Amino acid sequence: EDAHEGEEEGEGEAAGGGLDEKSLMTLLYPPTALKTPNQRRLQMVLLAELTREIRKNFNGHFDKIMSLKEEEVDKIEERNIRIQEILTELVSKEDFFKPSWDSKERPHEVLTVTDAEMTCKPYETEEMREVKRRAEEERKRREEESKKDNIGERALNDMMFGQLEIKKENVMDQELEPPAWAAEAGPEEEWTVEMVKEMEEFRAAKKALEDEREKQRKALELELKKLRTEVSDICKGFDEKVKDLADIRVQVQVVVTTQELYSLRLAMGIMETEDDLVSTARLDKDLDALRKAKNELSEQTSNWAEQVDAAKERLLELQEEDRAMERNFRKDISTASAEAIRQEDIKNLLVLYKQRRPLAADEPNGTGTGRVSAGRSSGRNSFRRSSVGVDGGGPRSSNLRNTATSLMQARRSSSRGVSERRSSKATGDGGAMGPLQLAMEEAIRMANKQRAAENDPFAEVEDKAKNPEAGSDAAPTIAIAPLSMERDLMDPLRSSIDEMVWDKLQELRKAKIVKEAEVKTQTALFNEMKKQVDALLEQEAGLASEMASLEAEKDALTSKVKLADRNLEMLVWLKQGQNELQQEAMVTDWSEGLLIPTTRVSKCNDTIKALGADKVQILHRIKKFRKSINYMEWEHSYMETQIKNLNEYFIDLQLLKVTKSIQAIMKGDTQNKAREKMEKAEARIEILKRVHGDKADKIKGLIAKLSQSVRERRSENERLVVQLKDLDGSVQVREAIYRSRVDSSGGEVNPMQQAATRMKRITMRRRLIDLARVQTEEIDFLRSELDRLRQRTFPSFAHAARNRLLLPPDEVV
Repeated sequence: EDAHEGEEEGEGEAAGGGLDEKSLMTLLYPPTALKTPNQRRLQMVLLAELTREIRKNFNGHFDKIMSLKEEEVDKIEERNIRIQEILTELVSKEDFFKPSWDSKERPHEVLTVTDAEMTCKPYETEEMREVKRRAEEERKRREEESKKDNIGERALNDMMFGQLEIKKENVMDQELEPPAWAAEAGPEEEWTVEMVKEMEEFRAAKKALEDEREKQRKALELELKKLRTEVSDICKGFDEKVKDLADIRVQVQVVVTTQELYSLRLAMGIMETEDDLVSTARLDKDLDALRKAKNELSEQTSNWAEQVDAAKERLLELQEEDRAMERNFRKDISTASAEAIRQEDIKNLLVLYKQRRPLAADEPNGTGTGRVSAGRSSGRNSFRRSSVGVDGGGPRSSNLRNTATSLMQARRSSSRGVSERRSSKATGDGGAMGPLQLAMEEAIRMANKQRAAENDPFAEVEDKAKNPEAGSDAAPTIAIAPLSMERDLMDPLRSSIDEMVWDKLQELRKAKIVKEAEVKTQTALFNEMKKQVDALLEQEAGLASEMASLEAEKDALTSKVKLADRNLEMLVWLKQGQNELQQEAMVTDWSEGLLIPTTRVSKCNDTIKALGADKVQILHRIKKFRKSINYMEWEHSYMETQIKNLNEYFIDLQLLKVTKSIQAIMKGDTQNKAREKMEKAEARIEILKRVHGDKADKIKGLIAKLSQSVRERRSENERLVVQLKDLDGSVQVREAIYRSRVDSSGGEVNPMQQAATRMKRITMRRRLIDLARVQTEEIDFLRSELDRLRQRTFPSFAHAARNRLLLPPDEVV
């Protein structure tokens, strides 16, 4: 059920004691009309004013109840004065209700110090006591002077004893004194007529006084009861008003809390919307910066990609030239000789052509400079020096490196020129500026150069190209040893190779080594450039993913802001039991809740009840029909069983043998036999009773014997307990003696002696046990012989008696 804002303010009016807030009610927006932040802010201000007015009206109502309490307390105190007088007259110490104020009800008396709170008297000096004494004497003097000429007071004292009203004499305090002679007079028989008459008058007056006292006491008790009833009624009426005020307070708190909750929800919605807008603006700013950086990075990446492609093409050209030199080796080496070279010699020369042996330290040019000399001046033992560079330091390699370096510098200068042109446009002509402006321009130019160097992916490659020996990851230079005819050529091959072929081999090998160095340098340069380009691509991908995440966050915030304009804050008043969402321990998630009108729920429940009633009726009909089916099946099974029983009974009648007893029953002569059977049963009962009595007497005797044996066993056990205690004492004494002997002997005991003593005891005990067993067997044998000899002279029933005792008493026949 929708509890609209107007209904809630109406409840606030009813709870606040008839509040008249028509002006605020006309200014309040309906909950469905709050769409702009300004409307929500104005609604919050109006709600705060409404709650203030509700509190103000309730406080006014509370002040009225407070003043009413003061009046009721005054009434109760007036009646308490009369109650105290009545209790004084009745000489009673009964307690009665005395109203009191709580400290919270008198906030203005918090700073007031009472006499009861003064635990000690304030200190007074001599001057203060003297001033106080003089003031007291002056007051007494003035009172005495005023009393001298006070005509009214003197007249009141003279005529009415100082009182304007005649105080009614209290009957309860009156006491009659017996005649003075009553204490000294003798018995009544000796009294005179006047004495008797006077005593009768005294007794009559005393009786009248007692009657008057009783009447006065009853009147006072009745008045006391009436006053107590009035005080109770006053308290009860005020308590009811306080209870009503408490109920109103609860309702006012509910209304105020509801409005405050509504105001907080509006404030939270405004705050969330503003936060979303600020976040959206921040995301737009971040996206612009990222988009600008991504565009610059994309342009830079495309430029670097072109350079990488050029380096790759150059690397492919060098690799193709290197492979061509290796393919053309046979043809080139063949042209160097006028005679044809054998294939085996060409293979051996090819092996020497591919040989790359490092230069040893003790060999010529072994200082690690990377150059070797090879050649022959005259004859086979003289060599001509020729330098071969293997560290990439050849002219062609240096030209390639210089070309790549100049290409990268051109790219970087083009990118830096843009920033420098921008800075020059921003700063203007430097000649017209002062020293401070020139320093600022120089700082900006240096910062732009540093930023360009940071964004240049080939800065490190350029540095390595300028200084190849610098850097920790530079490849170490390996010196290649030159070929030696004496060392590298075998004897058969040495005689068949002439000097021109050998020089051509050295020349081709040198060119091949230089080409390999160029390929290696270009490969390293290409790999480094490719690595830098991959890093740029990865950075560009990271920027793209970050932009995508920011775009998604921005879209979510934008949709949230758009939804906030349509997502209106509504307060719903639900009765207990209408909230069917699963309540969580801390915070309940209401996002999946659905608000359904109670009319629709009631209609659905009515439909469910109607369908349930129809189903119950159908089930009742099914139950009755099933019951009739079960009854018919039971009748059928009953009739089948009855038929079977009759058939078996008929067969039994056919197969029945006719005996004398059956014939007697058929003839009807069964009374005599029944009488005889009854007499036999009675005789049997008498016999069983007699036998039972005998058995009971025997069992009682046996129980008495068993009780006697139990008592004897108990006495024997007690005697054994005493004996056991004595034996324990003797054992302790013997142990003490044994320990003293052991201590006197130095605390050492021969284990062999102990083992022998223990063995002797065990054997002695075993012999005694065997002797006792043998003697027991002899006693049994002698007893059996005694019974056998006695049976020769006269019969013995010992075995029968023994067997009888072994059986239970009820089984003895």
